Amino acid sequence: FEPLPSLSPARASTPPSSAPGTPTPLNFDQLSRSFRNFLEDFRDEKKQPKFINQAKEIIAYRGNVMHVSMLDLDHHNPFLCEQIKTNYYSLLFSLTYAVNLFVAENVDASHRTEFYLSFTDFTFESQNHEPGAKPDD
Repeated sequence: FEPLPSLSPARASTPPSSAPGTPTPLNFDQLSRSFRNFLEDFRDEKKQPKFINQAKEIIAYRGNVMHVSMLDLDHHNPFLCEQIKTNYYSLLFSLTYAVNLFVAENVDASHRTEFYLSFTDFTFESQNHEPGAKPDD
């Protein structure tokens, strides 16, 4: 068994190579590991580990939701951010699992409450249609 390479920020803006026009299959393990790396490595404006501190606060107040800004994620790893935006429902279980592993490994292994994930600053592009207008063919 060989460990999967992580998506480092240096390679983040370019997706894995494949033949032109061929959709790249999602690698859930790699994306989950990359998301955990983001949670471990990302620092706030005071250079403190943002998500480790957030997890400690959530446990102290008996909460269970980790809030992640898509702006922070996009700044740290644009490729991962784009994958989450375009494949949100496919990746949600893997990302939630990654949050729970992150808390167990970095904050409190004895914590038994399941953590959930909430994305903030989540924007998406859609076409706006006037009410009653027929869609374009």
